[in-house]
Amino acid sequence: MVTGTPRVLGIIFHCCGKSSKGGNIGGIGHKREMKMNRYMVIMIVAALFAVTSCGKSKAPATGADAQSTTAAPAKPATADANPASDFGISGTRLTQYKGSSKSVTIPDSVTLISDEAFKATGLASVTIGSSVKNIASGAFRGCTGLASVTIPDSVVYFNPHVFEECTSLTSASLGNSINGISDSAFKGCTSLKSITIPDSVKTIGDQAFKGCTSLASVSLGSGVVGISPGAFESCTSLVSVTFQSKMYSQHFNHNTSFPGDLRQKYFTGGSAVPGTYTRASGSDTWTKK
Repeated sequence: MVTGTPRVLGIIFHCCGKSSKGGNIGGIGHKREMKMNRYMVIMIVAALFAVTSCGKSKAPATGADAQSTTAAPAKPATADANPASDFGISGTRLTQYKGSSKSVTIPDSVTLISDEAFKATGLASVTIGSSVKNIASGAFRGCTGLASVTIPDSVVYFNPHVFEECTSLTSASLGNSINGISDSAFKGCTSLKSITIPDSVKTIGDQAFKGCTSLASVSLGSGVVGISPGAFESCTSLVSVTFQSKMYSQHFNHNTSFPGDLRQKYFTGGSAVPGTYTRASGSDTWTKK
């Protein structure tokens, strides 16, 4: 009910009482007058309620009410990072990158990145989707602007020359499903500073990290059972290597796998001794911590 309604009703009833006193109390006129007064009161009260309801329905919503009744603005559609025309796609294979953008997100439909698909494209960053299982030979070879890369856990096959000569690559995070680091996979990545080989990796191929002249630290996962010749050859900045597993000498049988006398120290006494080995910069002598 609107403000002042009780006061208005009081005045109406007062007036009705006054009018009833002026007539013949016991007569027919008085009864008729009382009925009319009551009828007027009922009509006035109904009108007041109608005004009150109308006022409430037209009152603007505020605060929480306004938030609940106001429709949220529609969000703009998010454009794809790269248009479909940037890629050559055959089934689930990405065969070629044809775009000009330096930042690329591999489409979710792709399971295989084909040989040399991004070779020397000037790529600066890449997001590899969780559907990719196979990165073929030389897929990113010669991408000299690529600074970092994360290989998702979905990737199992990591083929030769994948990131060879990516000279700006400073960091590479390898997924936990890769079964091996193939020949020359990171050869000539002169800016790479450290690498952690996941436990899923069994072997490290020929010259896999050869010429990574900034590589200072290597951690080999517990699954590594073989290191090929020249795997870390010419890694002149390498000062720390951690072995988590015991390898047989026939699977780690070449002194060029690492600079200096690391292999001899690892097989001190004729058996493998896991642990962390370090050397002074420029020295050929390694010491187990």
